Amino acid sequence: MNKIEVAKSHYWRIREHIATSIETGTYLPGQKIPSETTIAKQFGVARMTANKAINSLVSDGVLERIKGSGTYVTRRNHDYSLLEIHPIATTITGSGKIHRSVVLSLESTSKSEAEHSASLSGIISGGGRDPFMELFNRSDIPIELFLVEILHFSGDIPLQFESRLVNPAIASDFLEQDFRKTTTTDYLTQVAPIEAAAFKITSQKPSMRIAQLLAIEDGGWTMTLHRITNSQGQFASISAMAHPAKSFAFSGLYQI
Repeated sequence: MNKIEVAKSHYWRIREHIATSIETGTYLPGQKIPSETTIAKQFGVARMTANKAINSLVSDGVLERIKGSGTYVTRRNHDYSLLEIHPIATTITGSGKIHRSVVLSLESTSKSEAEHSASLSGIISGGGRDPFMELFNRSDIPIELFLVEILHFSGDIPLQFESRLVNPAIASDFLEQDFRKTTTTDYLTQVAPIEAAAFKITSQKPSMRIAQLLAIEDGGWTMTLHRITNSQGQFASISAMAHPAKSFAFSGLYQI
Protein backbone atom coordinates (compact mmCIF):
# COMPACT_ATOMS: atom_id res chain seq x y z
CA MET A 1 0.00 0.00 0.00
CA ASN A 2 1.54 3.34 -1.06
CA LYS A 3 1.46 6.58 0.95
CA ILE A 4 -1.65 7.91 -0.80
CA GLU A 5 -3.58 4.71 -0.11
CA VAL A 6 -2.44 4.74 3.54
CA ALA A 7 -3.62 8.35 3.93
CA LYS A 8 -7.00 7.46 2.41
CA SER A 9 -7.29 4.51 4.79
CA HIS A 10 -6.69 6.74 7.84
CA TYR A 11 -9.10 9.34 6.44
CA TRP A 12 -11.92 6.80 6.12
CA ARG A 13 -11.20 5.31 9.56
CA ILE A 14 -11.57 8.73 11.19
CA ARG A 15 -14.64 9.63 9.14
CA GLU A 16 -16.37 6.32 9.93
CA HIS A 17 -15.43 6.58 13.62
CA ILE A 18 -17.04 10.00 13.94
CA ALA A 19 -20.11 9.04 11.89
CA THR A 20 -20.61 5.86 13.94
CA SER A 21 -20.19 7.77 17.20
CA ILE A 22 -22.99 10.12 16.10
CA GLU A 23 -25.22 7.25 14.97
CA THR A 24 -24.84 5.39 18.28
CA GLY A 25 -25.33 8.51 20.39
CA THR A 26 -21.76 8.79 21.68
CA TYR A 27 -21.78 12.28 20.15
CA LEU A 28 -25.20 13.91 20.49
CA PRO A 29 -26.72 16.71 18.37
CA GLY A 30 -25.20 20.01 19.43
CA GLN A 31 -22.26 18.31 21.19
CA LYS A 32 -18.70 19.43 20.53
CA ILE A 33 -16.41 16.73 19.14
CA PRO A 34 -12.70 16.41 20.07
CA SER A 35 -10.26 18.76 18.36
CA GLU A 36 -8.38 17.83 15.20
CA THR A 37 -5.18 17.57 17.26
CA THR A 38 -6.80 15.16 19.71
CA ILE A 39 -8.25 13.01 16.92
CA ALA A 40 -4.94 13.00 15.05
CA LYS A 41 -3.13 11.74 18.19
CA GLN A 42 -5.86 9.15 18.82
CA PHE A 43 -5.40 7.64 15.35
CA GLY A 44 -1.67 8.29 15.10
CA VAL A 45 -1.98 10.40 11.95
CA ALA A 46 -1.09 13.89 10.77
CA ARG A 47 -3.46 16.68 11.75
CA MET A 48 -4.10 17.33 8.04
CA THR A 49 -5.64 13.86 7.70
CA ALA A 50 -7.97 14.49 10.65
CA ASN A 51 -8.84 17.89 9.18
CA LYS A 52 -9.76 16.34 5.84
CA ALA A 53 -12.03 13.73 7.46
CA ILE A 54 -13.80 16.33 9.60
CA ASN A 55 -14.21 18.73 6.67
CA SER A 56 -15.86 15.99 4.62
CA LEU A 57 -18.47 15.52 7.36
CA VAL A 58 -18.96 19.28 7.56
CA SER A 59 -19.58 19.33 3.80
CA ASP A 60 -22.14 16.54 4.24
CA GLY A 61 -23.95 18.56 6.91
CA VAL A 62 -23.18 16.03 9.65
CA LEU A 63 -20.87 18.43 11.51
CA GLU A 64 -20.77 22.20 11.73
CA ARG A 65 -17.87 24.48 12.60
CA ILE A 66 -18.37 27.48 14.87
CA LYS A 67 -15.58 29.99 14.46
CA GLY A 68 -13.52 30.41 17.62
CA SER A 69 -15.37 27.59 19.37
CA GLY A 70 -14.87 24.26 17.60
CA THR A 71 -16.71 21.60 15.64
CA TYR A 72 -20.13 20.36 16.70
CA VAL A 73 -22.60 17.68 15.72
CA THR A 74 -25.29 19.34 13.63
CA ARG A 75 -28.61 19.74 15.37
CA ARG A 76 -30.85 17.84 12.96
CA ASN A 77 -34.47 18.21 13.92
CA HIS A 78 -36.79 15.50 12.68
CA ASP A 79 -39.37 17.39 10.67
CA TYR A 80 -43.02 16.37 11.03
CA SER A 81 -45.48 17.71 8.47
CA LEU A 82 -48.76 18.95 9.90
CA LEU A 83 -50.64 19.01 6.60
CA GLU A 84 -50.33 15.27 6.14
CA ILE A 85 -51.19 12.48 8.54
CA HIS A 86 -48.41 9.96 8.23
CA PRO A 87 -46.62 7.50 10.54
CA ILE A 88 -43.66 8.49 12.68
CA ALA A 89 -41.80 5.62 10.99
CA THR A 90 -41.96 7.55 7.70
CA THR A 91 -40.49 10.65 9.34
CA ILE A 92 -37.64 8.67 10.89
CA THR A 93 -36.74 6.59 7.86
CA GLY A 94 -37.04 9.69 5.69
CA SER A 95 -34.23 11.26 7.73
CA GLY A 96 -32.01 8.25 7.02
CA LYS A 97 -32.46 6.61 10.43
CA ILE A 98 -33.80 3.20 11.45
CA HIS A 99 -37.22 3.13 13.12
CA ARG A 100 -38.21 0.67 15.79
CA SER A 101 -40.94 0.70 18.39
CA VAL A 102 -41.68 -0.79 21.78
CA VAL A 103 -45.32 -1.38 22.76
CA LEU A 104 -45.69 -0.35 26.39
CA SER A 105 -49.39 -1.14 26.72
CA LEU A 106 -52.23 -2.40 24.53
CA GLU A 107 -55.49 -2.90 26.35
CA SER A 108 -59.16 -2.09 26.83
CA THR A 109 -60.03 0.79 29.11
CA SER A 110 -63.03 2.79 30.23
CA LYS A 111 -63.69 6.41 29.35
CA SER A 112 -63.28 7.43 33.00
CA GLU A 113 -59.94 5.64 33.27
CA ALA A 114 -58.84 7.10 29.94
CA GLU A 115 -59.24 10.63 31.30
CA HIS A 116 -56.04 10.01 33.29
CA SER A 117 -54.08 8.77 30.27
CA ALA A 118 -51.57 10.86 28.35
CA SER A 119 -54.06 10.93 25.46
CA LEU A 120 -56.58 13.01 27.40
CA SER A 121 -54.64 14.36 30.38
CA GLY A 122 -54.90 18.14 30.45
CA ILE A 123 -57.10 18.27 27.34
CA ILE A 124 -60.51 17.95 28.96
CA SER A 125 -59.74 20.48 31.69
CA GLY A 126 -57.91 22.75 29.28
CA GLY A 127 -61.02 23.90 27.45
CA GLY A 128 -60.63 26.55 24.79
CA ARG A 129 -62.27 27.32 21.46
CA ASP A 130 -59.59 26.10 19.08
CA PRO A 131 -60.50 23.68 16.22
CA PHE A 132 -59.15 20.73 18.20
CA MET A 133 -61.46 21.37 21.15
CA GLU A 134 -64.41 22.09 18.88
CA LEU A 135 -64.04 18.71 17.17
CA PHE A 136 -63.38 17.05 20.53
CA ASN A 137 -66.56 18.53 22.01
CA ARG A 138 -68.58 17.40 18.98
CA SER A 139 -67.23 13.85 19.18
CA ASP A 140 -69.22 11.26 21.08
CA ILE A 141 -66.44 9.32 22.81
CA PRO A 142 -67.69 5.85 23.78
CA ILE A 143 -67.66 4.46 27.30
CA GLU A 144 -65.29 1.63 26.36
CA LEU A 145 -62.08 2.33 24.46
CA PHE A 146 -58.84 0.72 23.34
CA LEU A 147 -55.61 2.24 24.68
CA VAL A 148 -52.15 1.84 23.20
CA GLU A 149 -48.87 3.35 24.36
CA ILE A 150 -45.82 3.05 22.14
CA LEU A 151 -42.26 4.35 22.41
CA HIS A 152 -40.74 5.07 19.00
CA PHE A 153 -36.97 5.12 18.44
CA SER A 154 -34.78 6.74 15.82
CA GLY A 155 -31.88 4.31 15.86
CA ASP A 156 -31.24 3.93 19.58
CA ILE A 157 -32.60 7.36 20.49
CA PRO A 158 -36.18 7.58 21.87
CA LEU A 159 -38.00 10.15 19.73
CA GLN A 160 -41.73 9.85 20.34
CA PHE A 161 -44.03 8.65 23.11
CA GLU A 162 -47.40 7.86 21.57
CA SER A 163 -50.56 7.48 23.64
CA ARG A 164 -53.70 6.74 21.64
CA LEU A 165 -57.34 5.98 22.42
CA VAL A 166 -59.34 4.20 19.74
CA ASN A 167 -63.05 3.57 19.23
CA PRO A 168 -63.64 -0.24 19.18
CA ALA A 169 -66.62 0.30 16.86
CA ILE A 170 -64.35 1.34 13.98
CA ALA A 171 -61.37 -0.91 14.78
CA SER A 172 -62.67 -4.05 16.43
CA ASP A 173 -59.43 -6.03 15.96
CA PHE A 174 -57.15 -3.23 17.18
CA LEU A 175 -55.87 -5.24 20.16
CA GLU A 176 -54.84 -8.09 17.86
CA GLN A 177 -52.37 -5.96 15.87
CA ASP A 178 -48.60 -6.17 16.23
CA PHE A 179 -47.62 -2.51 16.38
CA ARG A 180 -43.94 -3.40 16.31
CA LYS A 181 -44.43 -4.36 12.65
CA THR A 182 -46.95 -1.73 11.60
CA THR A 183 -47.88 1.69 12.93
CA THR A 184 -51.20 2.70 14.44
CA THR A 185 -51.54 5.37 11.74
CA ASP A 186 -51.04 2.84 8.92
CA TYR A 187 -53.58 0.48 10.47
CA LEU A 188 -56.22 3.11 11.23
CA THR A 189 -56.07 4.83 7.85
CA GLN A 190 -56.86 1.44 6.28
CA VAL A 191 -59.77 0.41 8.50
CA ALA A 192 -61.10 3.90 9.28
CA PRO A 193 -60.40 6.46 6.53
CA ILE A 194 -60.31 9.94 8.06
CA GLU A 195 -63.33 12.16 7.45
CA ALA A 196 -62.36 14.94 9.87
CA ALA A 197 -59.27 15.71 11.89
CA ALA A 198 -57.93 18.48 14.11
CA PHE A 199 -54.71 18.99 16.01
CA LYS A 200 -53.05 21.23 18.54
CA ILE A 201 -49.46 21.47 19.75
CA THR A 202 -48.43 22.10 23.31
CA SER A 203 -45.03 22.75 24.85
CA GLN A 204 -44.76 21.59 28.43
CA LYS A 205 -42.73 20.03 31.18
CA PRO A 206 -43.08 16.25 30.84
CA SER A 207 -44.25 13.94 33.58
CA MET A 208 -41.51 11.96 35.31
CA ARG A 209 -42.52 8.86 33.37
CA ILE A 210 -42.42 10.50 29.94
CA ALA A 211 -39.16 12.28 30.78
CA GLN A 212 -37.58 8.93 31.62
CA LEU A 213 -38.95 7.22 28.51
CA LEU A 214 -37.73 10.01 26.20
CA ALA A 215 -34.43 10.45 28.08
CA ILE A 216 -35.18 14.12 28.70
CA GLU A 217 -32.78 15.76 31.11
CA ASP A 218 -33.91 17.85 34.09
CA GLY A 219 -35.28 21.12 32.82
CA GLY A 220 -36.07 19.69 29.38
CA TRP A 221 -39.42 20.17 27.65
CA THR A 222 -41.60 18.20 25.28
CA MET A 223 -43.51 19.26 22.22
CA THR A 224 -46.71 17.26 22.03
CA LEU A 225 -48.95 16.89 19.02
CA HIS A 226 -52.55 16.21 20.07
CA ARG A 227 -54.74 14.89 17.28
CA ILE A 228 -58.35 13.78 17.06
CA THR A 229 -59.94 12.05 14.07
CA ASN A 230 -63.45 11.05 13.03
CA SER A 231 -64.35 8.28 10.61
CA GLN A 232 -67.57 6.67 9.39
CA GLY A 233 -69.54 9.52 10.96
CA GLN A 234 -68.20 8.93 14.46
CA PHE A 235 -65.22 9.38 16.77
CA ALA A 236 -62.24 7.30 15.61
CA SER A 237 -59.22 8.13 17.79
CA ILE A 238 -57.48 10.72 19.89
CA SER A 239 -53.74 10.73 20.41
CA ALA A 240 -50.94 12.58 22.13
CA MET A 241 -47.50 12.24 20.59
CA ALA A 242 -44.77 13.70 22.78
CA HIS A 243 -41.27 14.47 21.50
CA PRO A 244 -38.13 15.91 23.12
CA ALA A 245 -38.38 19.60 22.21
CA LYS A 246 -34.66 19.89 21.41
CA SER A 247 -34.72 17.28 18.64
CA PHE A 248 -38.02 17.70 16.86
CA ALA A 249 -39.71 20.27 14.62
CA PHE A 250 -43.17 20.56 13.08
CA SER A 251 -43.65 22.09 9.67
CA GLY A 252 -45.92 22.10 6.68
CA LEU A 253 -46.35 23.42 3.16
CA TYR A 254 -49.63 24.42 1.56
CA GLN A 255 -49.79 25.06 -2.17
CA ILE A 256 -52.75 26.31 -4.19
